[in-house]
Amino acid sequence: MRAVPNSGTFLRVLSPVLIMGEVVNLRKARKQAKKREGAERAASNRAAHGQTKAEKTFEARRAEQMRRHLDAHRIDSGDA
Repeated sequence: MRAVPNSGTFLRVLSPVLIMGEVVNLRKARKQAKKREGAERAASNRAAHGQTKAEKTFEARRAEQMRRHLDAHRIDSGDA
C-alpha cells in the first residue's frame, strides 16, 4: 500500500491508480431529485385528498344505477 501526498494529507491507495469518487452529471442529479420529490408529493396528495380514477368511476356508475333504480320505482301520483 502506498501513500500519496495531497495538500498536507495522505490518501491510501490500493493500487498505483488513485481511488476516486464516481463522476456525477449535476444536471441529471438535479432532475432526478426533482422527479423524486414530485413523486413523493403526489403520493402524499393521493393519500390525503382522495380516490383513484377507478374508484371515482366506480362510485359515479353506482350512483347512476341507484338513481335509475329509484326513478324506475317512483310512484307517480296524479297531483303534479
